Amino acid sequence: GRGFWITRQMCCKDSRDMLQCDNWTSWAVLLGARDPATLQLVSYLVYVVIAVSQASYSAWLCKTFAPYASGSGIGEIKVILSGFVIKRFLGGWTLIIKSVGLVLSVGSGLCIGKEGPFIHVCCCIGNVVCRFFSKYRTNEGKKRELLSCAAAAGV
Repeated sequence: GRGFWITRQMCCKDSRDMLQCDNWTSWAVLLGARDPATLQLVSYLVYVVIAVSQASYSAWLCKTFAPYASGSGIGEIKVILSGFVIKRFLGGWTLIIKSVGLVLSVGSGLCIGKEGPFIHVCCCIGNVVCRFFSKYRTNEGKKRELLSCAAAAGV
């Protein structure tokens, strides 16, 4: 069987006529729409509901579990690299919520840049890795060197 998440191109790749593919069922038809105007309206509404749900879930995750995961994070990374310590900004929980939230936000179609959040995600990874090595865990200067490399990798 095929799943509901498969695109029309993937679902009908073996079919000769892409428009008359019997394997493909749109959301509008699945929800009972029949005439062309209703098909368009229901398809649009399904798209809007999915996009708003993804964006809302991303915002809820950030607000509830990791407030530091919201926003780009570039300004805060600059402050951290200059020597200021912001507790939990580069933690594992922030990494998880930022990663999931970024996927949901970009997937929802929001006009956001993903490059800034990638820098934050890479610095979170670098900070989590620093915890495993005493050379970086005990020396803030060395940790900032590694975070600088992580920020460069995120670009």
